[in-house]
Amino acid sequence: MSLGRLQRSEWSLLVFTLVVVVALVAATATSTASFSPYNGQWHGGSELQALATDAEVESDITLDVAAYGTTPAPGTVAVVLSPTRPYAPEEAAQVERFVRRGGTLVVAEDFGPHSNTLLTDIGATSRLDGRLLVDEEAYYNSPTMPVARPDTTSSLLTGVDTFTLNHGTYVVPNDAQTLVESSEFATVVDADGSVVPTSFGPYPFVTAERIGAGTVLVVADSSALINVMLDRPGNAAFVRNVFSRHDRVLLDYSHGGPVPPVGRAVEAVQTVPTLQVAVGVACVLVVGLLTTLVGRSSVRRRFRRRAARTLAAVTSRNRTPGSLGARFRKRRETTPSQVDEAALVEQLHDHRPEWDDDRVERVARAIRELARESSVDATEQ
Repeated sequence: MSLGRLQRSEWSLLVFTLVVVVALVAATATSTASFSPYNGQWHGGSELQALATDAEVESDITLDVAAYGTTPAPGTVAVVLSPTRPYAPEEAAQVERFVRRGGTLVVAEDFGPHSNTLLTDIGATSRLDGRLLVDEEAYYNSPTMPVARPDTTSSLLTGVDTFTLNHGTYVVPNDAQTLVESSEFATVVDADGSVVPTSFGPYPFVTAERIGAGTVLVVADSSALINVMLDRPGNAAFVRNVFSRHDRVLLDYSHGGPVPPVGRAVEAVQTVPTLQVAVGVACVLVVGLLTTLVGRSSVRRRFRRRAARTLAAVTSRNRTPGSLGARFRKRRETTPSQVDEAALVEQLHDHRPEWDDDRVERVARAIRELARESSVDATEQ
């Protein structure tokens, strides 16, 4: 097989390998779970991290509640979206300590039970009602997507003209301050689909409550923060305002849906120093191996080109019928795989007297290899 054909084969294998690797990474790095930061579809949560980037704020995805203890509370806002399982008492205690030390916690929920439990455990008084809220007058697309009025006196709502829910509930504020509320035409719908009589609004959509040195923000709809709803200018502006008031954003998916393998691997590397060292060493080894292989291939190609030039020079130096070069050419034309290495070594010594014996023998072997490849190519053609 010729060098050109070998290179084409290697390139084909490399391209195929890259395609397979990219497909595997895409399959193991993305998720279809709602609210997931690894889900870029309409119902995913990847846009939250993008908004943190837009606000020039450091952001981290955590799959472990322990991050509340290792992240500086002042200047950090943590976001919890509709947890699918309860926080254990010791986990809720870590979240509470984070808030009391000066952290900000955003809890977004509609109908799930675990957010209210978390709010109770950390000492917050606000609660999510859990029933659907509709508005026949102020809505976007349908009455189940009510449009709320912000309290423009709050700095969190600067530039937020409206805030839109997507099949959400409402917050029972108790001791919390209402930041966003529905119109007076909003009504509550029971589980059986019937409108509760005399249940007209306004109803709180977003509340804020001080706990210790920190703040708890409760949003009455986790879907208000999914990708498609963050296309709504008011929703995106609200999130951007919250993020920009802090130095760090902690996206807490420790109690969310399934996490793709790559996401868990990245989380493990970020939290375990020994894994960081191991990954670093592995990357260095892989780069070193690739560099060595590429270097060897380049050296082989250069050596073969030089050997070919030497072969041409040797065989053309003396073209008389009885010369050694002519005899060698004749042998190469007839039985190229059986080149007389001893005769070739002698001719190389004559042609390159400055070369030592080891170099002459290496070049002779390379020329024999070229002769064999030429023989194979001629047979294939």
